[in-house]
Amino acid sequence: MNHRSSFAVAAIVCVAALAWTLFGGRESQPVAPPLVEGPQRPVGAPSAPSETLMEVGLAPTPDAGPERRAASVAPAEAAPEVHPWQGRLGGLTGRIVEEDGAPVADIQVELMQVDATLMLEPEATALGNTSLELDEARTDADGRFVLEGAAPGGFHLLGIDRGGARSTLRVVEQSLEFDRRVDIGDVVLEGFGVAFGTVVDEDGEPVAGARVRLAAVPDIVTEVGVLDLREDSVIAGGERGQPKAFSIPTLIGAQISKLPIPTTYSGTDGSFRLEGVPLKRVVGGADHPGHVAALIPGFEMKGGEHDLGELELVYGRTLTGRVVDSAGQPIEGAEVVAGAMLALAPAGIMQPASTTDADGRFSVRGVAEVGSVAGFARRNPRDAWVGASAAPGSDALELVLPAAARMTFRVTDGAGAPVRDARFKLTSIESDDMLRGMVSNLLVADRGGAQSFKALSEVEPGVYVAPAVTLGTWLVEVQAPGLLRARKQVAHQSADTLVPVMCGLGQRLALQVVDAVTREPVAAAHATVLAPSSMLLTALASGWTDAAGRADLGPLAPAAEIFEGARDFDGDSGERVIVRVEHPGYGEVCVPFTPGVESLLVPLSAGCVLTGRIHWGGGVPDRAYMVFVTPEGASGMAGAFAVPRLALSALDGTFRLSGLPLGPHDVRVMDRFLQANPLQLIVDQKEPELRYRTDVTLTSGAPVDLDIDLSPNGLGPTGAIAGRVTQDGAPIVGAEVKLGDLTVETDANGEFEATGLSALNGRMVTIQGEVVLPDGTRDRHEVYNDWVQIQPGEVARVDVDLKYSTVEVLVVDASTGAALAGATVSSGGFGNTGTMDAQTGSDGRARVLVNHAAHDAVLASLVGYAPQSASFSPEHGLDGPLRIELRRSVPCAGRVDPSALLGESTAERAWLYLQITGSNGEAQGDQLTKEDDYAFSFSTLGVGQYKAQLYGPSLAAEPIEFELGPNGDEGLVFRFTRKP
Repeated sequence: MNHRSSFAVAAIVCVAALAWTLFGGRESQPVAPPLVEGPQRPVGAPSAPSETLMEVGLAPTPDAGPERRAASVAPAEAAPEVHPWQGRLGGLTGRIVEEDGAPVADIQVELMQVDATLMLEPEATALGNTSLELDEARTDADGRFVLEGAAPGGFHLLGIDRGGARSTLRVVEQSLEFDRRVDIGDVVLEGFGVAFGTVVDEDGEPVAGARVRLAAVPDIVTEVGVLDLREDSVIAGGERGQPKAFSIPTLIGAQISKLPIPTTYSGTDGSFRLEGVPLKRVVGGADHPGHVAALIPGFEMKGGEHDLGELELVYGRTLTGRVVDSAGQPIEGAEVVAGAMLALAPAGIMQPASTTDADGRFSVRGVAEVGSVAGFARRNPRDAWVGASAAPGSDALELVLPAAARMTFRVTDGAGAPVRDARFKLTSIESDDMLRGMVSNLLVADRGGAQSFKALSEVEPGVYVAPAVTLGTWLVEVQAPGLLRARKQVAHQSADTLVPVMCGLGQRLALQVVDAVTREPVAAAHATVLAPSSMLLTALASGWTDAAGRADLGPLAPAAEIFEGARDFDGDSGERVIVRVEHPGYGEVCVPFTPGVESLLVPLSAGCVLTGRIHWGGGVPDRAYMVFVTPEGASGMAGAFAVPRLALSALDGTFRLSGLPLGPHDVRVMDRFLQANPLQLIVDQKEPELRYRTDVTLTSGAPVDLDIDLSPNGLGPTGAIAGRVTQDGAPIVGAEVKLGDLTVETDANGEFEATGLSALNGRMVTIQGEVVLPDGTRDRHEVYNDWVQIQPGEVARVDVDLKYSTVEVLVVDASTGAALAGATVSSGGFGNTGTMDAQTGSDGRARVLVNHAAHDAVLASLVGYAPQSASFSPEHGLDGPLRIELRRSVPCAGRVDPSALLGESTAERAWLYLQITGSNGEAQGDQLTKEDDYAFSFSTLGVGQYKAQLYGPSLAAEPIEFELGPNGDEGLVFRFTRKP
């Protein structure tokens, strides 16, 4: 995994932190695999691996090195819930202190781990742990805490007082190691003030249990209705005028009240006291079920106490309605949510009502007064939400649910024998759209995916009944002990739909893991078969090696099916499906899974150690630095797991990372930037300076030691950016030149210079200045925006000489030559996104400002016509108006037939994206959905040649070329084929 800038690394940490905060929750510890009985170290020579095993081509290393440890140790006998690596996992200790160094006693601290398994689909778990939370403790009187259970191969975070007044996150900057407890020193909390007040309802009565929050975030965050978001809320969105909704998964909902935002709750008298407000400009609000949240306007928290007075929670609108079936009969016990859609966007937060009564009626209070009303209902949690909008001006809803009927499942194995103890997961295809898929995968909606499979009534061996399933299309998934999970799309349209399901035996992979040097078996190694999936990645099977170093992985789908599903993944065919093996005493290994292989021998080499010393021309630095080490060269699936490791240099400039995999690594040293709240990093969007970069190749053996000289000033290799900004040769004085987070201004000669800039990466240079327009007026424009690379010891020049003029444009109909009024004429070149626009008059003419230095074309567009641009040479001028001929647009509509790409079932491909590109290079796109049969329509294309391209999750299709004639085409059917 290569990182284009240091901020990319920061983004990974911050996003991972935020993902955990929102979606991580602590769960009960899972039962670990059976522990292997045996001595602490195998005695005598082990039996030789089978000759039939296919060995991964990793050359043994002759020297195991001084850091070598006997990693073939089997875990000590312990209770089943003990992790197989218990006693070898890393730990840390530290202190929580205030800005003045005073210890913070009796505050909760939690250790979280974010690693590459965050990308896996829900059925996969990280080393048997379904939670990202590893350990928790409360600080003692000295503010000290001890936390255990960390595996070094991931990012680690401290959750401090989550959901409380000091709620915050901190990235663990130090490198954690197996078999060691690292002292991370003092973790400094931000200074704070106290906000207090009272929460009342609109009758003036106190509201107990109201949630009050304040945070240093932009005002817009609290102005879009999110204050009313709670764990039982439902998110709604408009899609082609049809409202849809998805529930907030349980693990996400449980964390909404634990964001890294200072939080407190009102008492029985409605009073609250929030002793953790950051000393910055803050905004926030108070909320409570059954009320509309009260916004706390932004204010500057300067310390001491701030009286917020009375925060009034109004009742808002009360929505009422009925839920009936398609025959008009009331449905009792249906779940209902309702709320207001945002005025500025087709989205809203729906609040739960009580379940419907015998007459199908419901009501929900606390809906905002502004916005159109929508509601959703379903019979049970496995159903899709069925929505409806209220009539304008009405607060009443009628929700009609499809009929429900019985589904019967007959489950057999490959030999036709009935399968007992099967569990089922039914997903409504209508609800499984792109948004829901992204929530389920990207946001780790259901880390405990296996728990989402439920038992059904088994009426006879292998026959199971679900008594009331809503009519429609369903994705049925069935899992049974020792058998392959079955997936099947079912159209449920009858009173009793019989669904035959076969859970095959599948294939299995016999794995043996040995020491690359001694060839001794490695016990308690964790192995996972990984492959791409419809949204992200999935674990096909996982397991632990026994005392003989063996693990039986499976059942797996037939190899042909696995590789067919992975063929669109970006990587060589041998890297699309891999076996990943981990162990505390060795470096992680990812090896290709080859079709047809039933056994595999994986040698593990000792984890590598990288040490180094950062100095200033031989002197001890006066600050700590962040060190990022990223495995290089891995591609495909293996590249997805090549996650950076980080370390913090000590006071003497030294650092150390252990357990690194063999091979080349990218090493970067940058200014420290992760010591603050990651939420603030996201708000600030600052990029740290890169001070040093090198490549090293690690081999098992003696540690690799780096000598890193950042020069006597500690800045590392530096360069400069200088330039001059003029207009028609005259200097532009006081132009603002932004170079990342550094800003300088041009002097009386229009010149600027910025020195001491890191020469290891470039800068985005943006220049804004006051220019003189052709009519003599002055206006401020962005006149330059581009990336400038810096070279060590050199000065990169940015010289801008502006020339503006007004161009007269004539827009006419290409067929008749008639002037076109009301056409929009646009010229770019005014910054990275800025344009100058004008409208044609009755004579089809308009005058538009052009920037000679950055533009040589003008675009004209008009409803009913295809957009067209015309190029010109500003330096040579024009003899007359710039003529642009617009051709009438013609219909372009049809559908995409994805069967050649996706096979007969398209259940897991709920959306596709179609892009049409003309011969002039201009492109238009449209998102296609399965529910609309992948239909498309474009209204601004003219006669000509076009290229159609199709995109989607894990999809690679060959483009299709087509032509639109004078009458267009509304019956197009695009049948794309896969790229080879």
